[in-house]
Amino acid sequence: MLGFVFHVTRYSNGDIETEFFDMEKKDKVTYSTKNGLPRETALALADSLGRNIWTKIESENGKVTSVSFEEYNFEKDFFKVREKLERVWKGYLERV
Repeated sequence: MLGFVFHVTRYSNGDIETEFFDMEKKDKVTYSTKNGLPRETALALADSLGRNIWTKIESENGKVTSVSFEEYNFEKDFFKVREKLERVWKGYLERV
């Protein structure tokens, strides 16, 4: 799946939860060390927050197998990602 990290929560016990916007599903997906996401992968995802970076996550049987990153140009924004992320973020804030 391809998308962006748009929210990260770091808990006092060391757990990390990342919310990811999946471009294919047009929805958010939550990944967490509480649910078996390796800490190194969680840190890499968290570090991409707030950067112009595509994140590609590959998984098998519900477990993340690899993560890769690529720079995204918001100036051209071919996929209207900024608008979609703003809608997801607004929906998240309304639930909180």
